[in-house]
Amino acid sequence: MERPGTVLAGRYRVERHVGSGGMGTVYLARDEVLDRNVAVKAVHAEPDSEHGRRIMREARLGAGLRHPQLVTVYDVVPQEGSILLITEYVEGQTLADALRRGPLDPPRALQVLRAVAGALDHAHHQGIVHRDVKPANVLVGEGGRAKLADLGIATASDATKITRTGGTLGTVAYMAPEQFEPGPATPAADVYALTAVAFEMLAGRRPYPGATAFEVFERLRAGGSPPDVREARPDLPPAVGEALARGMATDPAARPATAGALVDELEAALAPEVEAQPVAAPPPSPPPAPDDTRQMEPVTPRPSPPRDDPPRPRRRHAALAPLALLGLVAVVVAIVLAPSGGDGEPEPAQRADQPATTTTEAQTQPPGPTTAAAPKAPRTPVDSVRAFYERAAEGDLAGAWRLAGPRLRADFGNSLDAFSGDLGSLRSITFRRIEQEGTAGETATVALETVAEHTDRTDRCSGTVQTVRNAKGRWLVEPYGVSCDSS
Repeated sequence: MERPGTVLAGRYRVERHVGSGGMGTVYLARDEVLDRNVAVKAVHAEPDSEHGRRIMREARLGAGLRHPQLVTVYDVVPQEGSILLITEYVEGQTLADALRRGPLDPPRALQVLRAVAGALDHAHHQGIVHRDVKPANVLVGEGGRAKLADLGIATASDATKITRTGGTLGTVAYMAPEQFEPGPATPAADVYALTAVAFEMLAGRRPYPGATAFEVFERLRAGGSPPDVREARPDLPPAVGEALARGMATDPAARPATAGALVDELEAALAPEVEAQPVAAPPPSPPPAPDDTRQMEPVTPRPSPPRDDPPRPRRRHAALAPLALLGLVAVVVAIVLAPSGGDGEPEPAQRADQPATTTTEAQTQPPGPTTAAAPKAPRTPVDSVRAFYERAAEGDLAGAWRLAGPRLRADFGNSLDAFSGDLGSLRSITFRRIEQEGTAGETATVALETVAEHTDRTDRCSGTVQTVRNAKGRWLVEPYGVSCDSS
């Protein structure tokens, strides 16, 4: 173990020991070149060994990914007897730490699951499978933001090896049946693991509690039915158990096609529970025990740089004008590939001819990050517009994309890579006014005034947004006329 003050790789000065585990030791360090805090994970592997080369190769692949819910890999440095993985650092705790205090309320569970699902779907779209999704690899930082860690080295860690000695492995409770057999893992294995994590978040226990690796292997090989969450939580709706059973199906093809699709099913099943519970910010968490943290913590969000340039001219709102025709890129940074059907959220919609919902500045929350609130099921045009922006501010970019209508998607060639721009830097949004102004058949107009805090500017926007109800009765956001002043 390195002492505080030790300089690693010629630039990373150790501040303190964060944790140790089977894969290595984690330190909080100061990058003396870039003057920022980083997490340094010293992975136990010889760089010249086959195992070490695999870690180096896959860590570099992970470093090529950029997503708000993925812990960013800055560098990978070989040294004698170990490999240093340099990542961002965030004050917080692991989901495993949080679950030691019991299950999470459905709104909070959905918030965390959305974030992890977005990270996984982005990685899968880039051809990368995590293979070790578990609560210890989910980091919950300031404001309740969740991030997925250990992408890349999880694949290379060989942590999925099982033995017949009865030894318990920390990852086995989340492993898909096919991971016990030879052959490469697929995204379906990560969907299984995320389902197992969801089971634990809601039930307060693992799907197979107390089992050894070999016992779990034998159960899965026998093809038994997935565990029923309602045995631990009979108060949950039956649809929740059905969604979790599909996610942990023995046949990979029977599982939801994407991690986001799994969370969609759970959100629909949990809708009555979510609506019945007020969502509060998560309580402050004690620091993890010094030697009980296998997973590193990721980075505190960087402050916005000072701006010396003059205020930007008035412009049309990023997500609500037909910008593709103008060659502009100005909507939510949506890194995660999602279906392009524009189905929105899986909940019943209110008809446009019902009473409009109005929110004034006195009724809204004060300016600040919106990440402490879990996604609510949008039922009205106002709900959909609000959710579109709030999910973007929470980093749930896939959720915002699902609320985009067909015209808005078409403006970006139905490509999520093109669906990127100003709102990708959105950190919080305050609605000074938002109300439904009128309806015409299956469309409704929503008027709004907002103050949006980005990493590099503040936008003050006003105007109207058009929404359209699709065949399933869900209200989706379309381009319309909103203008913003930036400073």
